Amino acid sequence: MCPGREGPIFFGDDQQGNTISYTFHIQDNQARGRQRLYSIIIVMMDKIYLLNSWPFLVTNIETVVNLLKKRATTVFQEEQRKNPQRTSERYKSVNPKAFIVQRGGNKAGRSLPELTDDRNVFKILHMSFVWILKACGNRLSESLLEGPPTEDSIIDMEKQEGMFAYMFILNNDSGIVIL
Repeated sequence: MCPGREGPIFFGDDQQGNTISYTFHIQDNQARGRQRLYSIIIVMMDKIYLLNSWPFLVTNIETVVNLLKKRATTVFQEEQRKNPQRTSERYKSVNPKAFIVQRGGNKAGRSLPELTDDRNVFKILHMSFVWILKACGNRLSESLLEGPPTEDSIIDMEKQEGMFAYMFILNNDSGIVIL
């Protein structure tokens, strides 16, 4: 269950796979309702591994989502500043019988690079997702123990778990991803 219109949700089964879906909206002056909905989806067959990765995955996906939303909000506000009468024009085009806002005929919706004013947005997303998946894979591992663990082996495992926790940095101002 998702607590609202935005956020993470888990669903799935053993035959089709298990999924974490993070749904969010981005502001768009030209969209119906002035926003577009997107989802970032992670599918995995191993339910336990996916649920154990939930805090790590959701935290890092939220970082990516916040970057996209910040950039789209900047574009949205700039468009509002340049063309403030756009809002009143939208409401004039409403058909009162059907309550449908006309977007402009068969005009296609704007792409994510247009909404964020960043032609490299898919490269940034790809690098971010690759890092998230790689770091997630590195942070959880199984150890075969032959007998009770020693104090040294417990300390070594704790050090390995903390190694990858803070490597994901997005510079929101310049759009540079540091991995």
